Amino acid sequence: MKNKVIQICIRHPRLRKTVCYLGVGASLGIVDFILFAAFTILLRFPPILANVICTSTTSSISFYLNRKWVFKEANAHALTFLGYIAVTLTSAYVVQNLVLMTAMRLLPAVTVLPRSFVVSTAKLAAQMLGALTNFLGYSLVFRCIAPHDRKCWRPTKIVRKSPSDPVRF
Repeated sequence: MKNKVIQICIRHPRLRKTVCYLGVGASLGIVDFILFAAFTILLRFPPILANVICTSTTSSISFYLNRKWVFKEANAHALTFLGYIAVTLTSAYVVQNLVLMTAMRLLPAVTVLPRSFVVSTAKLAAQMLGALTNFLGYSLVFRCIAPHDRKCWRPTKIVRKSPSDPVRF
């Protein structure tokens, strides 16, 4: 059964990429969540600050793993890294923190659960939404900004038979 799944993933590059992304994301998500719990519960950091620290740490590892293993981009250049950082910053510091702030304001009003449980649940929801926005963004970054890819960055070829012909692209 296991070999069958691997064979399907190898034959279907989109499925392989998605499965690999989910594997990297789940692994780093667990690390992120453990760090977040340690910072908020043990060290009593504010949830937003803890989220920024944890996400920054796991994002730096994520860039390397996604570049090499998921999107198979061996030679990323500065533009790829800047695109990756833009996606990560938007996801981590805007999307995830909005989910955290909203949950921390709404959930205590409707539940009697401990604050640590509410914050941890909010972090899980933020991670799931962040993973979705990251996958969409990283797909564009590694597909369109990668230097070897001709699908996105095709130079426009001007076709003219003579100088009097109109310019056609």
